[in-house]
Amino acid sequence: MPFFKMLSALGVLPSLGYILQNMEEPVIRQSATDILAYIVEFNPTLVREFILDQRKQQTEDDMLLMNVLIEQMICDTDEDLGGAIQLMNLVRILLDPENMMGSLSLKTEKTEFLNFFYKHSIHVLTAPLLANTATLNPSKDDYQTAHLLSIIMDLLTFCVEHHTYHAKNHIIGKDLLRRILALLKSQHAFLNLCAVRCMRRIITLKDDFYYRYIVKGKLFEPLVTAFLSNGSKYNLLNSAILDLFEFIRTEDIKLLIVHIMEEHGSAFKKVNYVKTFQGLHTKFEQLKDRETNKPDIDGLRQPSSFQNSRYRRDARALDEEEEMWFDQEDEPEAPPVAEPAVIFTDGVVMPLEKEEEPILEEPKEMDKENFDNSNTTNGRPVSPAKCVQVESEATTLSPVLTSKTIPTPTTTTSAEVKSSSLTRKGGLVDYPDEDSDEDEDDDLPVSKRPRLAT
Repeated sequence: MPFFKMLSALGVLPSLGYILQNMEEPVIRQSATDILAYIVEFNPTLVREFILDQRKQQTEDDMLLMNVLIEQMICDTDEDLGGAIQLMNLVRILLDPENMMGSLSLKTEKTEFLNFFYKHSIHVLTAPLLANTATLNPSKDDYQTAHLLSIIMDLLTFCVEHHTYHAKNHIIGKDLLRRILALLKSQHAFLNLCAVRCMRRIITLKDDFYYRYIVKGKLFEPLVTAFLSNGSKYNLLNSAILDLFEFIRTEDIKLLIVHIMEEHGSAFKKVNYVKTFQGLHTKFEQLKDRETNKPDIDGLRQPSSFQNSRYRRDARALDEEEEMWFDQEDEPEAPPVAEPAVIFTDGVVMPLEKEEEPILEEPKEMDKENFDNSNTTNGRPVSPAKCVQVESEATTLSPVLTSKTIPTPTTTTSAEVKSSSLTRKGGLVDYPDEDSDEDEDDDLPVSKRPRLAT
């Protein structure tokens, strides 16, 4: 690596570009090509950096090393185009994105170099193809021209496969696929196969932009014409075209299936030696059945008036609703009715259920002795302060109370007071022993025991 960097610092790359562009001696040019091939194979990033630096120095497009390589490839005078094939391999290495990730200094090397290539060099590569297919027929169909076009087609197919975004924009923008498929009219089978191979690579990408471009431009027509012109010959062209249609059938590319059967379905009815076109026809019929049996979703939807009122409200509709709301008479609201409640002597408020309202008997007259006993809890007198606290809590918790819902102290028995103390919220509850209650009731005289209402 340091050796190549030293050569680059000494100006070996500009010298090699000058030799390739200006020297007419084939031996010297071949030697320069070999040296450049060694540098590109061992350190392609070094060459890419040099090419990008040339562009930053406002170098003309004709003087760029990348364009010099492409021009020398196109202008090769050898009958076998050996030099063109070698230069094509060098260009492919420089355009290969897999070896663009090794440079840590240039994190955006791939983006920058591909943007440079498709802006300043792709037109030089496609110039012979566009010139030879200007009338959608090969203007020159000799062997050397066909061989050169096949080399260009191999490089374009590589770009389609590895430069999906940039190649797609260039092919669709320049309508380049139509010119490529015009090579199917060539008399050279290898050039026909190059065109079919490029078409197959494009369809393999499964890109809807390519599919819509093919359908809109009706680009299957030259392919079908070449297939029918080949007849029943079992050769590479026949196999390549059948393989392309079989790929469309197995991958179930609906857009292309519908287009092929609608435009060229009648031409494939007589082709019975393969099941490819029968399968395409079956899938096409299935797609048609799905469209005809598709439920009417629009009919199942709600009326448009309801949709407008439900989802889309204009200003007038809102104004009308507001006017209707303001026109309504204000009805007085009913005062809230408090639920009946029972207040026990220890301050606990227990609401009564509306369905089962207890029927309270009127209190019976009791003598003074029984009245004094009613103010005791388990034989202990209740302090007057506690009674005042109960009355104050009753007035604050339930403002709407009647005499029927609050029992008088005469009806409150020791058993009710005991049960209320058990249901009190918060704090600890000391449950008295049942035996002690029975003993206390037994110790009380008959006249001192509380009277229960029947």
